[in-house]
Amino acid sequence: MTNQVTDRISKDKPRLVLILGPTAAGKTSLAFGLACQFKSDLISIDSRQVYRNLDIVTGKDIPTDFKFDDKGINSFYTSPYGFRVYGISCCPADQSFSLALFLKALPGWCHQIKSRSRRIILVGGTIHWFYRLLSGKFDQAFIPVDANWRRQADNLGLEEIQKLIINKVGKQPDFINHDDWLNKQRLIRWYERLSNLSSAKTKLVNQINKYIQVRRLVIVKEPEPEILKDNIKQRIKSRLSDGAIDETKFLLSKYGRQISGLASPGYRQIVAYLDNQLSYQAMIDEWFRAELDLVKRQKVWLKKIKQVFPAEILLV
Repeated sequence: MTNQVTDRISKDKPRLVLILGPTAAGKTSLAFGLACQFKSDLISIDSRQVYRNLDIVTGKDIPTDFKFDDKGINSFYTSPYGFRVYGISCCPADQSFSLALFLKALPGWCHQIKSRSRRIILVGGTIHWFYRLLSGKFDQAFIPVDANWRRQADNLGLEEIQKLIINKVGKQPDFINHDDWLNKQRLIRWYERLSNLSSAKTKLVNQINKYIQVRRLVIVKEPEPEILKDNIKQRIKSRLSDGAIDETKFLLSKYGRQISGLASPGYRQIVAYLDNQLSYQAMIDEWFRAELDLVKRQKVWLKKIKQVFPAEILLV
């Protein structure tokens, strides 16, 4: 933990701290240190670590002396130093988890943290969820797919859907970018969103904004590429030695192959190895490449966040 970070928090006194960065950047250790020093609780923003029993490959890195309180979606770990970690191991492995479910749970987690008179720290690697929260562009997550409309839209052309949208809002919307305006599938979703705009801005949206749209500090932890590659290689090696293959065997035997968590980097390659589709070394190499592909996607969202919210960001 750098003096740059602690000095900034001490000076600005943000009500909310967000720590984001690519895989293996050291976000968790930084968050733990800040939680101890600044009387904070953590909320994990990681779409893989929410699942129970997916522990080693997803890199939960929860120390063995942390106590787990099983309260369903409101489950949390308590550290020996008093801080809590929400958003990890809170969803059964055989259920699916989404941004919408995360958003529904978020106000409850934040309320519990505030009731303990502690600062909220959001930390994790699912960067596009961070972007949705920071920008306030998350109400669309509550808008369901309209099957009847989609069947109707299948028989419509692009221009016909454009006309429907223009009729709904009175003109061609300037908030729909050029690429979306020329993409039929995206316009189908836009029509759903515009049809449900009032219902999407619910009490839940206001509750979330109460905790997110406050004085905040966004810490972006982004090591040099070669350092990050070395970190990823070491993490793969340590996860294999910690029992990643046995964990995957257990998941396959308990849940089968259909659980969404097995599509994550690491699990996919281990399953292929167990199916004799990859050698042991090829499994490691493919896992490493999958993590690098994930890092590329994470960096796309990081770049967008840095462009949109430059005044709130501290690069470390």
